[in-house]
Amino acid sequence: MKVRVRLHESAKRSWQRWICSLAANDGDRQRFVELYFGEIKRLMSEHDGVPPGAIRTRVGNPKQYVWEFQQNFIWIRYWRKTIDGPLRRLLIEEFLDPRTS
Repeated sequence: MKVRVRLHESAKRSWQRWICSLAANDGDRQRFVELYFGEIKRLMSEHDGVPPGAIRTRVGNPKQYVWEFQQNFIWIRYWRKTIDGPLRRLLIEEFLDPRTS
């Protein structure tokens, strides 16, 4: 199953705030972006867009989920839409940081 993961415009502010909370300089932030976004994409691809622990909050197409990417670290709200049979499009809507919520 092919899965595409994208950040929605509405997620960019919460993504930036979360990444900035992890590192003090741009070089470290860039490494976190590559590491974490790569891992998010990998896990979502391996599990057809519904990684272990994801909770569906809306039925239909697209479905909405929330997922605790790492325990007590970050929650992700996203939409999963089926397009043309084997393709899944995942649109990340928001990153929720329990340390600051």
